[in-house]
Amino acid sequence: MYEAIKQFAAENKAIFGTCAGAILLATEVKNPQQESLGLLDMTVLRNGYGRQVHSDVVSGPSALKPEPMEMVFIRGPIFERVGPDVKVLAEYAGKPALVQKGQILAAAFHPELTDDTTVHQRFLELAAENSNPSAIAP
Repeated sequence: MYEAIKQFAAENKAIFGTCAGAILLATEVKNPQQESLGLLDMTVLRNGYGRQVHSDVVSGPSALKPEPMEMVFIRGPIFERVGPDVKVLAEYAGKPALVQKGQILAAAFHPELTDDTTVHQRFLELAAENSNPSAIAP
């Protein structure tokens, strides 16, 4: 799957990784180290918030909308470092929690566990930017 995903990214197709998926997108994974796709210039700590007993549900600012965005963390990773070309779209506890570079989006939290569709709308926008309508069968 790694090569297929890398090829998909090379074709500038939209990719969205949440929680463990974000870990796989990083260039460097620590705590413990693991192989990754290396598609987003960032360092991720796998067991960053993972020592918590319960999940955290927080609201915080984002670049995607004026109102606070709800974020559900379930032993989420910490985005310890992001490269200069990686745009931080939301933060939690002073660390990036939602990032984007080109057509690649990554979240340390689970946006699918809220009623807020802001992050999903952003991903659909990214997918639409490079879609090929002629490739869709009638």
